[in-house]
Amino acid sequence: MQDPQTTPPVMVPPASERIMAVLSHLSILVPHLGIILPLILWLANLKNAPYAAYQSKQAFVFHLADIIITWIIISIAVLMGFLSFGALAGGFTEGLVTLGVGFLGIILGLYVLHIGPIIYGIIAAVHVSSGRDFRYWLIGEWVQPD
Repeated sequence: MQDPQTTPPVMVPPASERIMAVLSHLSILVPHLGIILPLILWLANLKNAPYAAYQSKQAFVFHLADIIITWIIISIAVLMGFLSFGALAGGFTEGLVTLGVGFLGIILGLYVLHIGPIIYGIIAAVHVSSGRDFRYWLIGEWVQPD
């Protein structure tokens, strides 16, 4: 155990940096458009606010990953929809039911898929509001401070 007198003090970032970090993480609440705020805050704070810049950079990459995954799932859903039209050859009514149930499942899946990132963004915002370092799983190790 280290002597308390030689342990360096933990530096809490200024309130202004914490607020910018919180806003960056909470911008996930605005699907697809929320990516703009972390990008602006990251680029604007590269030199003068390192904590806010790093947290904003992480939030930007997290939002980008969320958008990419969402659009991949939407593309798969559209492809499945087009393939379902092949089922129409077997019978119009059966094909429409298959198509409708498939799209309903995809819409519900996208809704549930987006709840996870929102909850994770809120958890990140709570952490950074008190000045603690937060790193997203996988992203936090990949994204390095500037």
